[in-house]
Amino acid sequence: MNVLRTLPLLVLATALTACAGKPARDSAPTSVPVTPTAADAALDAPADALPQSEVPAPVPADAVGDPAQSGADGTSPASAGGTAPTDAEDDFAALYGGPAPSADGTLAASAPYDPWEPFNRRVHSFNNVVDRAVARPLATAYTKVVPRFARTGVTNFFSNLRAPVTMTNQLLQGRADDAWDTLGRFLMNTTLGLGGLFDPASKALVPRRSE
Repeated sequence: MNVLRTLPLLVLATALTACAGKPARDSAPTSVPVTPTAADAALDAPADALPQSEVPAPVPADAVGDPAQSGADGTSPASAGGTAPTDAEDDFAALYGGPAPSADGTLAASAPYDPWEPFNRRVHSFNNVVDRAVARPLATAYTKVVPRFARTGVTNFFSNLRAPVTMTNQLLQGRADDAWDTLGRFLMNTTLGLGGLFDPASKALVPRRSE
């Protein structure tokens, strides 16, 4: 029994002795002396103190090009002999979701496959020619020659002409209230608005329901 009572005391005395034998930890960090290297000394030295072979030569201002306008090798697409992509190619890049063609006119390998792409390109090119040669000049001349109130009457007429189609779509969708509003606008603009040239329905606060 005496041995069992004194055993914890012996263990505690041994632990205290071991802790007392450890050296005290210094709270301040130990500073390690750093020896400056030759490269640090060269950086700290003035430019005139360096040898002539180690002084970097100045870069002329005209030698620095615009990174946005130059290729990966620093040359622009025009100087490399390539041609800039056309507007039609940019349109196709937006439609197909792929990147625009490179300067040499080749498409990226990740462009999605479309069996109708050759036909689509011909139709799109034809539409661009018609738009630039016929449609856009006519629209510009129409805007400059026809007064604003006349253009508003033409817009009202064609908008009123589409009202029966809009009403049919609303009935097929089960939107009876919207179809009723469209019918009211059509009858009012056709009669009081002289065939749809004027829009008295909007002045009567009848809502316009588009489809």
